Amino acid sequence: MRPVFFNHMLYTAILPWLATVTQCFATAQLPDKLVYNGDTLAIFSNPLEQLPGIDSLRPLLFGAVQEPVPTNCARGYQAIWTLSNNELFLSGICSCYGKENRQASLKQLFAGTFQNGHVKASWVNSNIHSPQGRLLLYVHAGYESLYETDVIFRIEQGRLTEIVSYDNSMSVRSAYSNDSTLLAAIYSGINWKILPENTKDTKVLITFSANENGIIDSIDLKKAANPLYGQEVIRVLKTLAPQSILYRFGKFYRQTCLLPVDLSAENRMKYRPK
Repeated sequence: MRPVFFNHMLYTAILPWLATVTQCFATAQLPDKLVYNGDTLAIFSNPLEQLPGIDSLRPLLFGAVQEPVPTNCARGYQAIWTLSNNELFLSGICSCYGKENRQASLKQLFAGTFQNGHVKASWVNSNIHSPQGRLLLYVHAGYESLYETDVIFRIEQGRLTEIVSYDNSMSVRSAYSNDSTLLAAIYSGINWKILPENTKDTKVLITFSANENGIIDSIDLKKAANPLYGQEVIRVLKTLAPQSILYRFGKFYRQTCLLPVDLSAENRMKYRPK
């Protein structure tokens, strides 16, 4: 299956849908690039990291580097790849350090396999992931971010075996996509008149998830010292639709949310009808 390509580079706009930290670096990481059929694509893959001996090669890329590791490029380089005649080649390694656009010498680093300005990437046995289209969900560090389309290049021993394109466009961002918005909606929907005041333990801990239509259809009450508090939170939760709907690689992913709700006197004063 041939993917649909977009004639623009991957943009890095930040959409605060979820604040999930999935990597050690919070800054969006600079992606490698893949040249294919006249398009330059950003890829959320780093095939050079699979090279045997990469740790010993890394200090040789740009010589002695004094600058600190840039937060947006923890690996210290940006690699350029080319797919030609169904074969994957390493075409360039650019420095992420400082303001100079330094290039590593592929001829010196790969003397035995350097040919016609490229290095055949026969060591690569993995999928290369290229996100396409609109940014639907930003996740810290960037590589887990969700785009309208996922294009997967399957590579075996440096050779392209298959291209698969997945449609994520059915993903929906909910108005309740972060905890603060969700909690405000719950507190505003609570019928405070039916809840007893001056209760010692006012906390409710609950998990829930929604189906592919954004309807909450699974709720598990983990903690509620007062049953009335738990029942009321469940009642309000069921009225909050639609929840966020997440498709990744063309498949619906159910998201389970663990939510602490505090029906305290402070929240009662703030959210009950005046």
